[in-house]
Amino acid sequence: MKLSTLLLSTLLAASLNAADQNASNEPKNVKMEGVGYIKQLGGTLKVELEKHMKADPTGVGAFGFCTAKATEITE
Repeated sequence: MKLSTLLLSTLLAASLNAADQNASNEPKNVKMEGVGYIKQLGGTLKVELEKHMKADPTGVGAFGFCTAKATEITE
């Protein structure tokens, strides 16, 4: 479970950083709304990540899942 925590933390940090970069010129309320959506997405991804970790205890499948989702989110 430590690997899943690390992967989720990395994914959330990357998402928050991307949101911060994209929202730097927008008013604070819009930026905070975006952060809220990212946190909601993080919760959803955590559930999916737990499923991948149970299916593949090595964490390779979860890592691939996180990489794909991070790419999808930041595009």
